Amino acid sequence: MARYTGNHCPVCEQAFTDDDDIVVCPDCGTPYHRACWQKVGACLHQSEHAAGFEWVPEFGPEAEAAAHDAICPNCGTHNEPGAARCSHCGVPLPRRDEEAQQPAGPVYARQPNNVQSQQPGPHIEAYSAGPDGDIYRREIGPEDAIDGVQAKHWAAFVGRSPMYYLMQFFRMQETRRRVTFSFSALFLGPAYLLYRKMWKYGLLTAVLSLVFFVPDLMSTAVYYDADFFGAMPVGWLPAVTTVCDIANWVMHVLLALFAVSLYEKHAKARIEEICARCPEEPGRTEALGRSGGTSLAAALLYFAALLLLQSVFLMPISLKLLAAVGPSGEIIMDYSIHDAIEAGFDKIVFIIRRDIEQAFKEAIGDRIEAVCRELGVETAYAFQALEDVPAGYAVPEGRTKPWGTGQAVLACQGILQEPFAVINADDYYGKEAFVRLHDFLQGYDPAQPGRLCMAGFVLKNTLSDNGAVTRGICQMNAEHYLTGVLETSGIEKTADGAAAGGKPIDLDSLVSMNMWGLTPAFVDLLQDGFVEFFEKAAPANPLKAEYLLPIYIDELLHAGKVSVKVLPTHDRWFGVTYAEDKQVVIDSFAKLIADGVYRKDLFSDLKK
Repeated sequence: MARYTGNHCPVCEQAFTDDDDIVVCPDCGTPYHRACWQKVGACLHQSEHAAGFEWVPEFGPEAEAAAHDAICPNCGTHNEPGAARCSHCGVPLPRRDEEAQQPAGPVYARQPNNVQSQQPGPHIEAYSAGPDGDIYRREIGPEDAIDGVQAKHWAAFVGRSPMYYLMQFFRMQETRRRVTFSFSALFLGPAYLLYRKMWKYGLLTAVLSLVFFVPDLMSTAVYYDADFFGAMPVGWLPAVTTVCDIANWVMHVLLALFAVSLYEKHAKARIEEICARCPEEPGRTEALGRSGGTSLAAALLYFAALLLLQSVFLMPISLKLLAAVGPSGEIIMDYSIHDAIEAGFDKIVFIIRRDIEQAFKEAIGDRIEAVCRELGVETAYAFQALEDVPAGYAVPEGRTKPWGTGQAVLACQGILQEPFAVINADDYYGKEAFVRLHDFLQGYDPAQPGRLCMAGFVLKNTLSDNGAVTRGICQMNAEHYLTGVLETSGIEKTADGAAAGGKPIDLDSLVSMNMWGLTPAFVDLLQDGFVEFFEKAAPANPLKAEYLLPIYIDELLHAGKVSVKVLPTHDRWFGVTYAEDKQVVIDSFAKLIADGVYRKDLFSDLKK
């Protein structure tokens, strides 16, 4: 047992002496005191046996040789003696018993039944037909060339996953085919190229990806706020968005097919440049590692740029909903709920997406629910979901947005059994509008379920000082019943009043600001209209078509199925259409409070 004297038992960590009773693991050769072995019942390296772990002495010539063998021939990492593979790059480590059997030589061919153990380091195997027609196995060791570059240099430059890339580069050399398929490149796109430090290709495709993303963000912005771009025409957006979405996917597919080939071309050029500049080791290997490898930071920076671009378009929309405009941090929705409760409405329904439920409740919902409980007002949630489509229909592939304001109201089916008003959460309507809608709905007759109403705002009370807006100008008969809505974009204040496209518009015209008074029976009509929407409108533009409440009401109006009473209101409407509008809104609420319209403690006047 002299071979083990001075080494340590892995259980008790005591050094072995010449007189110790020692047993050895039959799988890896690790020595133990017999009592320690009986105590644990198994080798402490049992989990490493399958990987080829072998015990080596802690000192002496044998230990020195084992330490030398544990240096990775590929990346130079000093591994634990006895390890089977490099802990850094995964390359198999040399084994002295195998080295003795390994014939020398560069790339060579052998009959499959005469295969010897592999050389250490990067090692590629492939079967192919030789000149005589027989099947041979080719083996490439670390000193052998793939496309004119030594395998060890490829491995040092690639860094992570060297064996995968060496296999791909070898296949390209042998078949002369540059096409492969990379799922990483397909799904990550430019981020894959940047991760692999292909700066030229990565930056080019990143810029293209960001350009392709802009129309989609613009469409999303217009979806939530028709006035987001002021007077700029947006009718071209759906077609351009579709073209850019297709172009982006084509780019990702092309990257999936050719990214590895681009990487091989890029890496070869860099390796040849470094080898010419650093002809001697170990400086060459270190230079290859620095120039190659991967850059997680670059890939994350690309995704950060996507998020930043998204925030440029979508943050203003979020600010419209959540921007504090009152003295105690109130948002516009707080004032609308106050006015609705004061007018007599006794139920508040929030229509949101289920994925933002928790965030919405933390930011708004829980606070409003507490106020409503104190005032005896019921609160409920309705959830609008993309997948809620009529029976027999499916969500089109690639569709990401819900189906519009018509579907949003339809989400309240089963929640609303009484007449109700519909408003935009980010618009201020004033007290009069809620009173007029409430009084009209109080006269609801189930025998006349199609009697609807809307608030008609005076145009001059809805214009912005900071840019053009889009308004639906009401067309009415002598009894103030709606006959149509003329959507007019680019309305701006002028010295003489207002104009759109150079044509003057009556400042006293009544316009729709999407404040409707509806009935429970109308929700059933919405369901029928949703089916018709999927039959006719959705197939024409499956990714962008929207089931909009005003458009469907207009269809019912012209079909004679409903009537809409326009209820004039003279309160000033305002909202955050432009960034500059926020301060105007804050100042407007400050004046309303100063004039006694609201209290600083907003809901205190409603509490008994």
